[in-house]
Parts: sequence; C-alpha cells; structure tokens
Amino acid sequence: PVAYQKHLHDTSVAFAPKTSSNCRKFGLQSRPADADDDGVAIFWRKDTFEPLKVDFLAFDDPKRNQGAVRVMLRRKADGMHLTVIGAHLSSGSSQQNEQARLKECSQPSLSAANGRPSGPSVREWYQQSARCTPTVLAVDMNSAPRDGESVWRTLGDMHAGTRSALGTHYGSDGAPLSSTSMPVVTTNKMRGPQSSQPAKMGEHSYGAVDNVYFTAELDMMQHAWEPLAYLSTVEAHEHLLPSLAVPSDHAPSLVDFRLVRNTLTKASPPLPEDWGEPVKTTCMTLTCPQGHDMSEAPTAHEHCQCDGCSQRLAKGTLRYTCQRCDHDLCKKCSVLPDETPSKVDLNEPWRQHLTEAEPCLTEQQRAMLHTKRKELDSEPRLVLVHYFDGTTVESVSDMCDTLDFHAHGVLTTTAGERVGFVAEPSKTAPDQQRVRERTQFDAAGSWLVAGDIRRDGDLAILDLRLVLHVDPPVVNPPVVSVIVTFKWWPLRTAYAGCAPGLHLQLPISSARPLENRRIGTVLGLREDGAGYDFRVDNGEIELLDPHPSLALSLETASCSVYPPGQRLVVLYAGELRDATVERNTHGARYRLRVGDLVVDIDLNRYNHCEQRMGSVDRYNDAAVAYAQRMTQDPKFAEVEDGITGNRLRIADQTIQITTTTIQSSETGAAVGVQRPDWVGIPNVQELSKLLAQTSPERPHGTHEVQGVLLRADPGTGKSWCSLQLRYCLAEALLNADPSATVRLVPLLVEVQKLVRMRRSLAELMRGDLLEEYICGEFPAGEERDMFLQAYQMRALVVVLDGIDEAANLRELIELAVQNLVSHGTRTVATSRPEGVRLALYERDFVVLNLAPLSEEQQRDAAQAQLGGDELFKHLSEFSVIRNKHDAIYQAEFSDAEREEIETLSAPDRFMQADDPEKFDPQMRQCVAVDGGGRVVERMAVGGSPQSKTSRHLQDILTAGDFLTKLDGVVATEGDLKREVKSLYLDCQQAGGGGKSVDTTKGLPDGEVVAERLALLAAKRARDAKLETNGACETLWTSIVERTDELYQVQEQLQDTFRAAMEHLARTSGIELSALKIAPLKDPVRVHEKAEDDYGDRFRDDKPAEACVVDLLRASIVCTSGTAMVQLLRTVVEGFKLPTQEASVSLVRLKNKFAKVDPTHFRNVLCNLRLECAGMGSALVELQVHHKAIKGHNEDSHAHDHYEYFRTLLASAMDKDLNNMLERLMLFFAEARGVPVLLSMIVLVFADLAETRKRTPDARISLPTSRLELYRGAIQAALKHHTGGELIQPALRAVATKNHLQQRRVFDASNLRTCLSPEEVTVWAAAEDSSGGVPLVKTLQSGGEFGAQYQFRHLSFQEGIFADALLVDESGEGLTSSWEQMRPTLENPFFENTFRIGAGELGRRVARVFPKKLEIKADGQKQLQLLKAASLLGVFESSPDQQGGDVPSLTLKASKNGPEGAAKVADVLKVFSGSLNTLNLYNNNIGVEGAKAIADWLRVFNGSLNTLDLRSNNVGPEGAKAIAEALAVFGSLGNLGLQNNHIGDEGAQAIAEALKVFNGSLNTLSLFGNGIGPEGAKAIAGALAVFKGSLNVLYLGGNEIGDKGAKAIADWLRGFKGSLNTLDLRNNSIGPDGAKAIAEALKVFKSSLNILVLQGSLNELYLHKNKIGDAGKEAIREAVKSRGLSTEVLFSMF
Repeated sequence: PVAYQKHLHDTSVAFAPKTSSNCRKFGLQSRPADADDDGVAIFWRKDTFEPLKVDFLAFDDPKRNQGAVRVMLRRKADGMHLTVIGAHLSSGSSQQNEQARLKECSQPSLSAANGRPSGPSVREWYQQSARCTPTVLAVDMNSAPRDGESVWRTLGDMHAGTRSALGTHYGSDGAPLSSTSMPVVTTNKMRGPQSSQPAKMGEHSYGAVDNVYFTAELDMMQHAWEPLAYLSTVEAHEHLLPSLAVPSDHAPSLVDFRLVRNTLTKASPPLPEDWGEPVKTTCMTLTCPQGHDMSEAPTAHEHCQCDGCSQRLAKGTLRYTCQRCDHDLCKKCSVLPDETPSKVDLNEPWRQHLTEAEPCLTEQQRAMLHTKRKELDSEPRLVLVHYFDGTTVESVSDMCDTLDFHAHGVLTTTAGERVGFVAEPSKTAPDQQRVRERTQFDAAGSWLVAGDIRRDGDLAILDLRLVLHVDPPVVNPPVVSVIVTFKWWPLRTAYAGCAPGLHLQLPISSARPLENRRIGTVLGLREDGAGYDFRVDNGEIELLDPHPSLALSLETASCSVYPPGQRLVVLYAGELRDATVERNTHGARYRLRVGDLVVDIDLNRYNHCEQRMGSVDRYNDAAVAYAQRMTQDPKFAEVEDGITGNRLRIADQTIQITTTTIQSSETGAAVGVQRPDWVGIPNVQELSKLLAQTSPERPHGTHEVQGVLLRADPGTGKSWCSLQLRYCLAEALLNADPSATVRLVPLLVEVQKLVRMRRSLAELMRGDLLEEYICGEFPAGEERDMFLQAYQMRALVVVLDGIDEAANLRELIELAVQNLVSHGTRTVATSRPEGVRLALYERDFVVLNLAPLSEEQQRDAAQAQLGGDELFKHLSEFSVIRNKHDAIYQAEFSDAEREEIETLSAPDRFMQADDPEKFDPQMRQCVAVDGGGRVVERMAVGGSPQSKTSRHLQDILTAGDFLTKLDGVVATEGDLKREVKSLYLDCQQAGGGGKSVDTTKGLPDGEVVAERLALLAAKRARDAKLETNGACETLWTSIVERTDELYQVQEQLQDTFRAAMEHLARTSGIELSALKIAPLKDPVRVHEKAEDDYGDRFRDDKPAEACVVDLLRASIVCTSGTAMVQLLRTVVEGFKLPTQEASVSLVRLKNKFAKVDPTHFRNVLCNLRLECAGMGSALVELQVHHKAIKGHNEDSHAHDHYEYFRTLLASAMDKDLNNMLERLMLFFAEARGVPVLLSMIVLVFADLAETRKRTPDARISLPTSRLELYRGAIQAALKHHTGGELIQPALRAVATKNHLQQRRVFDASNLRTCLSPEEVTVWAAAEDSSGGVPLVKTLQSGGEFGAQYQFRHLSFQEGIFADALLVDESGEGLTSSWEQMRPTLENPFFENTFRIGAGELGRRVARVFPKKLEIKADGQKQLQLLKAASLLGVFESSPDQQGGDVPSLTLKASKNGPEGAAKVADVLKVFSGSLNTLNLYNNNIGVEGAKAIADWLRVFNGSLNTLDLRSNNVGPEGAKAIAEALAVFGSLGNLGLQNNHIGDEGAQAIAEALKVFNGSLNTLSLFGNGIGPEGAKAIAGALAVFKGSLNVLYLGGNEIGDKGAKAIADWLRGFKGSLNTLDLRNNSIGPDGAKAIAEALKVFKSSLNILVLQGSLNELYLHKNKIGDAGKEAIREAVKSRGLSTEVLFSMF
C-alpha cells in the first residue's frame, strides 16, 4: 500500500514482515503485548541516503507467508545509486526443506497484481538490480554449503562478477577453499530441553548459513564482525550460541563496503518494467534558464506552480527548484530532453586500453555491422552488438537454477533475434544433462544486441539477457541471464546506436591520463559502412568506428542548454573572450557573438563558462589582484610557526618532496599514477610548475588533469607545504605568459574549516561542496565571483590541506577530492599517511611524500628562529660529525669486515678468572725478581731515584731553585700556565739546564711536566690536601717515590716494546711509517691518573701507580679495513718476537667498533702484556686506528664538542654521560628533520638560553624523547604567558576531551562540558589577556555560532593527551584495561599520540596488554593495532615490577595462498619488537608467499621465536628464499618446514644458512620433504660446524636411506651439544644405516631422550625403516653400553 511505503520512506527503513514465523508464534504465547516482530528489514541513514523506491517479493508458499524486500537508494553527496535486497529463506535441515529454499531463490514469486506465481524470483530480482546499480543481497539462507544442488550454488552465480562476504572461505558453489576440517560458520547452536521445538532438541546447527552477496562496483573493506571459527567440534560445543557475547543464535554478518563513484563504470540500461518509471540519474545536469544547477526539494506552501506547464503544486510535492532564480519544475517537466544524454562510461580504465585500432572483421561482417547500425541509428546511446559466428565460446553460465530442469526451446534476444536453442534432454538419461550442457548457439552471421562486456586477461566476458521460448509455449516465456566467455582476440564486438548529436569523449592514447582526451559530436553514419562521421570540438571531422577497446564515454559538462542572450566567457582564437549566445545550431555547437564577429563554436567543459563578472578583463584583474595579495601581503606571504609563534617568509621555506613507489597490499602493483614527468620532483616549486602548465588543446576538449596526493608524517610540514604551494602558484599566475590561453588560479582549502562550515551549515550546504566553500569563505564581490568562474572554467588548482583532519566527515571529503578530479579540476590533497584510504587514490593520483628537512634547511630554520644559538650549533655540528664517521666506516669496511670487527672480543684478564667481579692483584706493573716477579713498590724514603726518567726530571725541576719558586706562582691567582712557563725558562737558563728533555729518546717533556705539577699542586692546595708552603717540592718528592721503580721497568723494556710493535706492523702488511711510539707518560700524569682511577682498587701497600698500564704506548694507523682486521687477529691470538725471547699477549680489548661512543669515532684500544726473558714484563697500550676515521676525527674537532656537552650536562649527569649524550643525539637526529619537532627544539633551546643567562649554574636537562620534548616545549610556551601555570589543568582537560572526540576544533559549549567552573573562569581571564589563551588559537569570537578554538598546532593537543594517558586523566580509563585500550590502539587517529608517548606510555600500555595475544592479519584494525603497539614499544619495553614480562604475540594468516602470506608480510613491516610465533601452517603460500616472508625477515630488527611454515608447498625455491633470509636474520628459536617438498636442493640451501646462522635453534623440522641422501649429508655437514645449540631435529618421512643415516651418524660422533630428540622414522634406513647410528651413539657425548627410527615395537619387520633384527639389536646394544638416558621409540606418531 502507498501509505505503508510512505511510512517506510519517512522512517528510513524497509520492512517485509513474516507473520507466520515460529518466533512470532512463540512470542505471542509467552508475552502477547510485547512479542518480537519477525521479517526482513533494511535500514539506512537519512543524512546519507534518500530512498527512490521500495518494493516487496512474496514467496509462492501460502503456509509460510514470507518474502524479501528491496530498496533503491541515492547517495546525497554525489547521486550514486545503490540497491539493497534483504531475504530470509525457509528453515529446516531436510532435503525437502532445501528444495523449498531453491524454489524461493529461482522460481517466480507471487505477483502483487493478481496473486499468481508470475513475479520475479530472488535471483532475477538481484540480476535486474545488478544490471542497473551496484547491488547488495543480504540473506539468511538457512542452508549451509553442501554437495549437489544447493542455495549456495544457486546464489553464487547470479550475475557476472558477483562476490560474497565469505568469498575468502568458500567458492561460489559453497565448496570450502581451505582444506582445514572446521571452516568459518555463522551459526553454532543446539536446542536444549526447554526448547519450544522438542523435535529439534540436541540437533547441532553448525554452518555458514548467512551471507552477503555484492556486485563488482562495491569494494568489501573488512568484516566488522569476524565470522566464527573453531578448531574442533568440541570447541564449537563449548561456545554455543546464543551467548553473552553474541545474544542470538546467529552471529552477526557485519561487512564494511566502499561505494565510490567510478568514472568508468558500465552503461546503465533502463530499469525493469516492474520497477515503474525509470529513475532519472543524478549524473544528468538539470539547470534553470540562467544555467544554475537545480536540486530536488518538496514545496513549502500551497502557492507554488511549475514554471514549465503552469501546474499548481500542492504543499510537500517534490519538484526541482533553483532557489537563486525562484524557478520550479514539476516531475514531468524536469525530465531532460533526449538531446541531453545521460552519462555513459564504458567498461575499462585507460590503463587497460587495447592497442588494436578496430575489430578484426571481414568485409561481409563489416557490411552486416553497417546494416545493424542503421537499424539502431535512432538510439541516443551506445548499444553493444556482438557477431556470434566464429566465436569460440569458452564457457556458458549454468541456467538450470532459473529454469525447470527439463526445459527446452529456442533462445532469442529480448528483441526477438534468434541466438540458439536448448535441446531436449536425452531420453536415456534425462536427469544427467544440465541445461547449459544442452545449450547451443547457432546465430551464424548475425550481429545481435548484447549486454555489458568486460575483459579478464585474454578472455572477454559478455552479459546476455535471453528469452527461452519453451516448448510447449507459455504466455510469458522466461528471461534468463547468460554469461558467455570467449577469446578477446579476435574481437567481434562493436557499438551501434550512435544517434546524430551524441557527444562523446575519446581517449587520445592508452598512455595518457583519463582526462586527456578529445571531445566531439557524432554527425551521422557513413554510407560506405566504415563507421560514423565524428567532429572533434572545433576541429576536423574524423572517422569513428566505436568498439569496446576505445572505452568511450559520453561527455556531460557541455550539455547545459543556453538560451539566446546568455552571456558566456569563451576561449576563442587562443584567448578568453566575452561572448553572447545567438542560438544553438546542433548538439553542443552554438552560434555566438564574440565582439563584432558571429562564430559557430563547439562548447565543452574546458573552453567556456558563464559570465559572472561583467567582462573577461574584470575576471583577469581580480585574479591578478588575488595573486598579488598572496605573494606580497605579509598576512599571506609569511607563515606563522604554530609552535614558536615566529613569522617566516614562505619564499624562504623550501619544502622537499620525494616520489615514493608504494606497493598495493591487495595486488602488489605500484600505487598511484606512474608518470615519468612526475618522478623525482625535488620540491614544491617544481611541483607548482607542473600544476600551473597551461592546456593549449582546451578548444578540442583536452585538458590534462592530474590528481596529487601529498602525504606527510605528523609535524613534517604539510600545512607549510600547502601555503608554499599556493604562494608558488600565485607567482606562476603573475609571471604567466600574457598569451597563455587560461591562467590557473590557486585556491587553498583548509579541510578543518570546510568541515566546520559543513557542520554549522549542514542544512544549507546541499549543492557542490567546493562552490559552497567558496561562497562561505569569501564575501560577496568580485573575488568570490572570480573563484566561481574559474571553478566552472576548470581554471582552479585546488589544494585541500589536511584530509586526515576531517574526522567523521572524511568519507565525504575524500569523495569530494575524487569528484574534483573527475570534474576536471587540478587537485592536490595533503594528509597524514594514516588519514587516507590509499585504495581511493591508486588509479588516478600521483602519490608523493614530504621529505625530512635537509641539513641546510635545519641550519637555516635554526638561524632564522634562534639567531645562531650555541647549543643548537654544537648539536648540529656534532650530529654531522657522527654521520660522517658512520659513512666513512660503511665505505672503508666491507660487510664481512664490519661483522668481524664488531664481534671482536676477548676475556678481560684484569679480572679474576674465578670471580669476574674482582680485579686480579697480579695484573699490575711488575718487576722481575729471582726468576719471578712482584708488583712494583715505593722507593725508600730519602732514597735516590734510579730511573733515567726520574733523574733527568729531578735535574730539570731543581735547576735554578725552580720548585721553591714555583710555590709562589701556585699561590697567586693569575694566569698559571703563562707564569709557570716564564718561571721555567728563567730557572733553566739560570741553572744551566736545557729547555726540556729530548722526547725523541722516549722521555717526557720537562716543560709539560712542570706545568702539570703546578696545576696539580694548585688543585690539591685548594682542596686542602696539600700545605701551601713547600707544596710543589713535597708533591714532586712523593711522585718520584711512588713511580721510580715503575719507570725502571718501563725503560728496561722500551726497546723491546718498539721491536714488538714494528714486528706486528710488518706481519700485518703495514708500513712502519704508520707506527707511532709515544714518549713515556710523564710521572705527574701517571700519579694523577692513579689517584683518580685506581686509588681504592687494592687495599695493600703497593702504590696505585702500579695499575697504570699506558706508560709505554703506541699507535698504528691502518689504511684499509682489511689490514686493520688482520692486525687485530694477530693481537687477539698473541705473538712472539723472532729475534729475542719476548712475547706479547692480550690482556684487555676495548672495541669502539662494537660499542661506539657519542662521537661515533671508532678505534680499538689493546692493553697488552709484554714479557721478555731476563727483563720481566710490562703492561703496555696499543691503539689501532683507521686512517680515514682518525683523520676525520681530528679535522672535525669532535672532542671539543664532546667536552662542551660534558661541561654543560655535568649538573644533570646522574648516570653515564655517554649514554645520556647518545640518547640525546639519536633523538636530535630524528627530531631536527621534522619541522614541528625542530620548532619545539627552537622553543626549548630559546628557553634554556634565557635560563642560563639568568642563572649560569642552573641544572640543564635536554630532551631525549618526543614526550620530553613536548613537555619542555609546552612548559616553555606557558612561561611566556601570565597565569600559564594556572591554566595548565584546563588545557589538559580540553586537549584530552577533544582528542577522545577525535576533533580539532572546539567551542564554548565544549569548554563548559569538560571544565570545572573555576577552570572556566581561568580560561576566560586568559582569553581576555593580551596574549590570549596560551597554545590555543581563537578561530571565531562570538558570532552566530559562538566562539570557536583550536590548539595552535595539533601536535600540542596530541602531546598533552599523551601525557594525560600516563596519569590516566582521560576520564575514560583508557589505560586501565585491555578492553578500553584496544579500540584506541586500532584507531589511526591516535597514531601520532602513540608516537609521541613511545617508551613511557608503552610501558604503561604493556601493563594491560594481553600476555599472550593471537591475531590474524586480515584487516586494517589488526594492521593498526600492531603499528600502534610497535610505535609504543609494547613488544620491546619491559613493564615495571608489577607488569610482568614483555607481551607475547602470535600472528596468523587470515587467508590461504601467496596473497595471505603477502598480507602478513605487509602487516609485519610496521611491527617491531618481540614476535613469539608466526603461524602460517597449512596456508598453501607457495614459492611467492615464502619469498614475501623472506623479504620481511631480511629487514626485521626484532626477535622471532617460532616460524611455522608447515605444509605450505614452498618447494626448493621457497626454501632457498627462507634460508637466505635466515642467514641474515640469525635470531630464531623454532623453524617448521615439514611437508613442503623442498627436496635435496632445498635441504642444501637450509644447510648453507645453518653454517652462518649465529643463533641457537631449539627445533628444526624438515619432516616429509622428499630429502634424499645428498640433502641429509648437507644437513649433517652444516650441523657439524653449526655455532649454536640444537634441541630437536625432525628428519623423518624422507628418503635419506643408509647413506644419509651414515652422514647423520658422523655428525653425532662429534656433536657436543644437548640433543633431546632425533626423528629419523620412515626414511628407508636399513641395517647398515642403523648400525652406523648405533656406533655413533656409543661415542655420543651428550644425552638423547628420544630416538625415532621406525614403526611399531610389536612388529618384527617394521614399517619403512627396515633395520631388521641386526639393526634393532645394534641400537639396543649401543644404548645399553653407553648407559644413555634414551627412550627408544619404534612407534609411528
């Protein structure tokens, strides 16, 4: 009834009741007043869709009184149509019930007109809809997949391209795609003793009985609710439905679809007759006489009348209206005329255009085609026709589901043209022949009207709608849909029906974008049969022979009808001119008056627009004025740093761009348009040049439109980039050649502003989104009119900044971006990577990424904002020094050399062997005594020095009474070094001494010793450790007493030390010129070092100076990595001198290649023991350098920067300086390339500079993480505002609430809901102050919609929110439980919050993270969850003491095949940390899947415990890929490769990997792989040199035979590790092999718990391994003789 349909329309629901259901019946018995309804319902959102038609289908079963419902919807945003069908089939588990359901699917329904079974079936309903619109069928089938005829099979092939939500689990016939025993299901129920249906008690209903079918125009994004899956029937019984989690006996089938306008979709045929009047497509442009777009709306009063037929329209009547002109049209008058055709876009996108120019036809076929075209010449649309004769049909769809099984008769098109016939079934076996098997095509020599055609590789798929004239005849013969598949080439399909006046677009070539095509008009069919005359707009007449390979589409933009007198702007003779319409001459051709001329011009959407501004000159002047304002007005030519508040000139901020090739996760192909002219764009300036290029072919309908997606990580400058792009485009407009046809105008659209406008004016914004934005952003006047005119002319370059900031309107905004490109407007969209759905941009957009700031940009930015801050300068230069050190190291050392030198180590012999925590007192400088040695001792008090060093220095320092006079110098506060030097020279001259000791003879410099002595005495005196009077002489006397014997030993071995170092250099192939022997370390420095570093090492009477080990020291500078590695090998091994009884051994190795210091300077310091017969021993030092590394370190003065930081951070050095400085430099290197972080660094450093200026001794703390930087920047910003501390709690509350609501902008009402009254007062006071609210920008003060605000930079909001999560002030308890936290982790909006809070917040989240988490890589949520956890470091951070261990993660594939493995690899690319298990068991990933996993392993930096690749058919090639990856990865606990057919070749590859594998394997499983003797030999050989440990080895189920067994035995003989299990069952091992194993067991040096060799212990002649009695006895004897704890298992398991 009409009233019922209107009710459904008003309530946004379509409902077909089922009044006879058991559910309803039982409900009425138990609760009559509140019984549930039963039936099928479809709901839709009123703000998104409007219903066009609702209809119902009643099944031919009066007992059940049920049916289906269908609704056709129109999406308001873009006019896209969608049809949704809901159906609920009969229940019951018997075959009779299944036949009833098949009847409901395929047999006619009851007609609404006469109640007879003459209506369409569910299948036909779907097919009707699918030919017209994207269609969804949601159906409760009450039928699980089964063999033979089934509902699954019937619905699975309803229409070409139909897919289902469970298509990854079941084929179209219902057959499971996986070999697992328990596939996914949608119901798992069992009726209990209280059931109202006692006959069904105990019956286990378990199966996939619900499904969602959809056409190819819809993209299924994900299951919003995963289908049920159980490991076994037992587990299914334990989780019966309904339950608390699923309060229904069916699990919900929730699927997310993406419905996006496709610019090349199939032609839409007329709607079926039973749908009533055809629905007018919204792709048609209906305009008023003034050319404004008209929209559909109900009349508001009784006095409205149609301006077309003057009919009065009742209140509430739907009509089309133009509110600007007050022009209304009723439904009848609003139908567009035939000469204004609807848009028709045919099949394939431009990338898939064929290169053939025309179909391969004979002359006779072409003549017949010409005849057919004549018949259809009046059709104002393209009609597909196909020549059947000679077509090699590959397959025909099964028609038996829509026809009576025995049906037969003639097949014709709907136009009555014979196609073929369906033969009678065989009389001998009538039930064995399907209808399709009896179908034959005999349309010899006929061009017949066909449906849609599309290409699938080398095949063409043709949709035919045929009529079967059954025998005996019936009144309404059934119409059936047939899918015919045939070879694409030779193609005998063409288009007819091109009526004169049809306006078409032709792609110029297959290598150019979609919009780069010509537009023209069909003039008529040529008499010679060659095709149609086609006139290119304002060009020549060409021959057109339309066929599918051209992928033609009809032009719509030029279809507006202009009345005489309409004023236009027209591109004529190469320039824009004012014009007036005289009349329409034909189609899109108009006679126009242009100045004094009257000319005929073809109008298309690129060469004209309506005149809005009076004249072209006024338009050009307005555009130039706007461009000048954008480039000269500081408000637009400068950008305010949202963090620091500083203003910077846009022209100076060059933004770098990188062109990145992104792989599609679905297809693996490159995402985005890959065009040579767009590859390698270096910066925004070059991007603007491409966007500003003019289009000289506009008159012919050609205008190149390239969409650009510009992605940027948070804070990397996408907003700056957008501003600079507008600036550069404005400059291009000003500098454009005056002869340019159409100059392009830049328009920057801030998405958050657009969203705010859309929300505030939701009821008013019903038209074009960009047009409404222009009207809302610019006041009425010439500038607004200029933008509107440029938009209509396709002369705008639109930059949409911040797609990711659209929040819940993102889908609408992304749709608008797509539509802008389809409209012909050059468009650039910016977004964070996680803020866009990349699949939307894959086809038509170039995808670019912003690059990090270059070092030059970083310096410029710091200079501009910090004015050369000393701290920033040191950090920048220090960072450059470190990077160059790393680069030199990479360049000078090979991979193998780097690996060897980084792993070079040796025991520290300074420590006791039995107690590594204690120092060995014998490892000190010793003197030879009676064939042994003792630690050096003090000189007796009053004794005379005996060493050459002590005597010479004594002479020098006592000359001229130097030591006595030195006390006076030390007591002064002058320039100590200068005065000491002056005194020293005077005393040496007075005393007759030399200036200093000759250091070439290995003795210390006297002047240096004097200076150090004075400095040390002064320090001791200040510290009250030394009396001032006689301080220097007292100190010197003490030093001589403590060091004299030490120097005697060193001097005695000085020549031997030189000889040893020269010998080391020569044997390492190093020139002696690279060896430097330093003078003996001076006594003062030795004493000072001993007191500072070793004073309390040993509690005995030996001087601490005995611990100083570098009195004798040398350095060797190597010129290559090879020489350096060779020398260090010799040092580690030790060596002897060939010419004397002396040796050198390594005591300690300090390897700065293995652990670099903050400078990243690398060398190796070796402490050596030099021993010589008769002279004792000495501890000496050798420094080994690389020439290039050492040279850079000296040239860069790295140590000066290091000392600067050591001094600066001394007050903050609670822990080791090196660790603190390394964290600081790593973070600085990351942060300074990100504009927002660099700005925060500027803010923090500026605050530190002020602090140090006020308080020089203030404690300095520099940020070493993002969170610390954010905290510091926020605190620095608050310091500069009055009351900053007071408003901090309010800012935290607002930021937290705002972020949880996923919004950027907030208003006064939002403040009142999240702030206390006191905080509101503080906020108001801050707002009234001169500086405003700190960190916040006021977007609007008061006004119609109230005050509106946003944080000055989104990063402020994110940083405050991250900090709030740590103290759990979110008000939501997000970090208090996993259930609360998981949705946040799965939401990409919070991604940067987790990036900011990584570390601290990660440890907090790890507390609530499941200790064992198992997920499937099957959707965006899972990907986002892993990405968030990786950003936080959840799998890397150890929680605090209450938290327990690091969470364990197991990842599984969600679908079989290589695609599933590739998806897992994609997910893992965003993962870091500890992965417990990667489980891909029995997924048939094949070679390609194995390669995908191997590629990931090569770059994975985390740890992996178990890699389970069992039963995946990876083959030898897949095994090779995995092996090569493992050789690099080197960190794995268990590797499962059984049942993969890797053979000997694969086993040999695994063996090679084992040889270089650095880790330990608990389990290596190669069971059932067809490995023969050669493979076993390779594995055994590799295990013999395997560096790690192995616990379990599975080699069973192969064919290694006796030879392989002997190889395993050879390995066992030398194996020293612990082997728990060795599985050799089913390997064709005979007695000889068993005896070899037995002999090996006798000498096996470890324990073996399980040995598996063969079948059952109770059998005498055993399965597979026929080791016989002799072999069996040999094994038992070996076990017995060795007494091993071995359980000999002869059972198959």
